[in-house]
Amino acid sequence: MKINTFVGIITYYERITNSRMGNPRYFVIIQNQETGETIKGNTQSDAKIGYILTDYIKEPKIFTYHKAHNNIIFDKVERL
Repeated sequence: MKINTFVGIITYYERITNSRMGNPRYFVIIQNQETGETIKGNTQSDAKIGYILTDYIKEPKIFTYHKAHNNIIFDKVERL
């Protein structure tokens, strides 16, 4: 599994159904700050990212994601 990291800003997010364990999940659209590319995907199930994704919405953050069956899954978000 290839892990990708980039700096971006969330342009859109929507709460989707919780995981089986009841943890929050989101559909997210993020704009890459370096390339301007828009990346769409869901947050990882049962991961910390579901709780901290919406903190500091308007500022750039470091996002980590991977692809699984042609879907993008955001694993981690960190402040710069």
